[in-house]
Amino acid sequence: MSNDSNTPEVSDQDTPLSKAASEPSDADFWDLGDSASTPAQKIAPAQTAAETSIGSPKEIPQVTASPDSTKKTNSPLFFTKLSKIELLAIAGLIALLLIGSITSIVIFNKTIDLEPLIAGELALPIKGEKVSVTAVETYWREPITRGENSDIFRRGTKLLPVIKLKTEGSSGVLRFLFRDSEGLFVGDNINHRVSGNEELEIAATAGFNDTGMHSGYRTGDTGRWTVEILEGPSARAPLEKFKILFKAEIDSTIK
Repeated sequence: MSNDSNTPEVSDQDTPLSKAASEPSDADFWDLGDSASTPAQKIAPAQTAAETSIGSPKEIPQVTASPDSTKKTNSPLFFTKLSKIELLAIAGLIALLLIGSITSIVIFNKTIDLEPLIAGELALPIKGEKVSVTAVETYWREPITRGENSDIFRRGTKLLPVIKLKTEGSSGVLRFLFRDSEGLFVGDNINHRVSGNEELEIAATAGFNDTGMHSGYRTGDTGRWTVEILEGPSARAPLEKFKILFKAEIDSTIK
């Protein structure tokens, strides 16, 4: 045989060893990719928008309030905005209000200091600026609960103090103020417009809640109730526009 028969034949297929050597491993694959690219460069982390706009904490500006701004915030804004003329006008208005209040108190005290008189001992006629009173009578009665002349009174009232009088003269307004034995106002103030000759019967809106209370009133164990009559131009006029005509005691008679 020839020497060619002893030479091993080389096949087209690679051996396992050659295949392993020829094929790159996974690690080699990634290494190849890195080597194929351009050399790696260190990239700094991107700054956020907040860091870009504000800057580093050391660069944040410190804001301090000036002394002038502090003084402005602590000062009263209302009065600093007013001129001297406006301030004087406000002071004048306050003074007028005080004068009006003092005048009302003085007039009110005059009505309290006026001594009450028995109706039968009054010097008649009693003349006012527009109205004159020619007859006066006081007494007690039960409230009228029905009809056109029904009374307006507090619930539970058994007896009401009443004043009956006759008037003459021109148009005017009479105001009636009832007081109890301690001088305290009883019920509501009553305003009544009169014009010419009239006969009025005015009852208080409160009185005795028990008829037995009248027994002590009749015997004098309790003080007398009174009624004050004032004259004014209109029912809505302030207190200083009213003038006292007279003050009378409520008689113990029951009608």
